[in-house]
Amino acid sequence: ATSEEKRRALAQELHTHVLEAMECPHGNHVLQKCINTMQPESLQFIIDELTHQEGLVVQAAMHRYGCRIVHHLLRACPLPQVS
Repeated sequence: ATSEEKRRALAQELHTHVLEAMECPHGNHVLQKCINTMQPESLQFIIDELTHQEGLVVQAAMHRYGCRIVHHLLRACPLPQVS
């Protein structure tokens, strides 16, 4: 997408499906693309879905594909956002 607004609109389709996409061999690439192309404040929905239940971040970090999402979030977002 050519603008942040359009990228946000596309990413809106992932709301409530982050965990499913993160564990998918193809879906995790979509999340990675979102993380690499969107502003950190637009990625909050991913962080929210990973932190809404205790232990999900650890589970993601230990997953074959989920670890990539955690890594990209830690690299792309400011520390206060991912703390």
